[in-house]
Amino acid sequence: MQRSLLRLTVLAALWSIPGAGRADSLPPPRPVATPVAPPVVLLPPPSAYYRVSAYAHWQNYGVDRQGYFRPLVVYEPGYGAYYRYNGQPYPWLTTNSLNIQPVSVGTPYRSYMPYAQD
Repeated sequence: MQRSLLRLTVLAALWSIPGAGRADSLPPPRPVATPVAPPVVLLPPPSAYYRVSAYAHWQNYGVDRQGYFRPLVVYEPGYGAYYRYNGQPYPWLTTNSLNIQPVSVGTPYRSYMPYAQD
């Protein structure tokens, strides 16, 4: 009995306090400007690209007389000899001419095939 009397007393106290049972009223919502999305720019698809092989750096090396890999030297008759990987001149053409492997440009057997076309 005492518990129910206590409950009623607490309830009556809450009802007697003005605004205790309800929250403050909120202001009306204000309009918010919606952001305008920029126009969609359609870019062309990316052009195809050449994937460089992991073994491409070996194109700048050649095998010497002893079977070891050395930087490849290119000889041009009007220009001289130079390293292929960086274009630096090869200064030992006259003293170490056997380090360069002579490669003919064009048809390899021109002397045996005089009618071959390049």
